[in-house]
Amino acid sequence: MPDLAIITSALSSIKTAADIAKLIKDSGSSLEKAEIKLKIADLIGSLADAKMEIATIQTDLIEKDQEILELQNQLKLQKAV
Repeated sequence: MPDLAIITSALSSIKTAADIAKLIKDSGSSLEKAEIKLKIADLIGSLADAKMEIATIQTDLIEKDQEILELQNQLKLQKAV
């Protein structure tokens, strides 16, 4: 199973990105252009963090799937003997 801290971190990054996007959407014209650019940069950073963390989770899951297949094959060999 992927590390719980990685999953929590990925979910936190996604929540942060969603919160920033909602703030930008709801603020409309009340934000200055500089503030909008800063918030968009924060949004992009949060999404990049989430993407990296999800890639780590995906790699962990692939490794676990391979390990499960290897163990299943070992069990089949043991049963055959």
